[in-house]
Amino acid sequence: MFAFACLLLGEGVDAEQTTTEAFQAYLSRELDLDVLQLPALLLIYALDAARQTGSASAQSGAHTLRDAVLLLPWKERAVFALRSTMGLDDMTISEIVEVPVQEIRKFWMNALFRLRELLPKDSLQGRKT
Repeated sequence: MFAFACLLLGEGVDAEQTTTEAFQAYLSRELDLDVLQLPALLLIYALDAARQTGSASAQSGAHTLRDAVLLLPWKERAVFALRSTMGLDDMTISEIVEVPVQEIRKFWMNALFRLRELLPKDSLQGRKT
């Protein structure tokens, strides 16, 4: 959960606060917590808390993938984090991000293309020029 918050907001206090708020919101409803797979509702609470926290603290240039992700538009960032790093399916991502399932792949592809543009050419191993 903390890694997801870091992808949305960058490392630091905002990610910690978002993680705490998500768990508090989830556990206050006395729901069981599956330790093998994060419940979609917990991710929804994390995304909501991250949105309320504000924008990520990204620098103007992207030297790493983590920096570049923070420069993505909000929905692309969320879809990228959920699909590429957490391996969730399009239906679950659609529920969490509140985007029609038909548009998830579009958001994900847009994120990939933007990341390719944002990252320095030499940062992608095996990339052909």
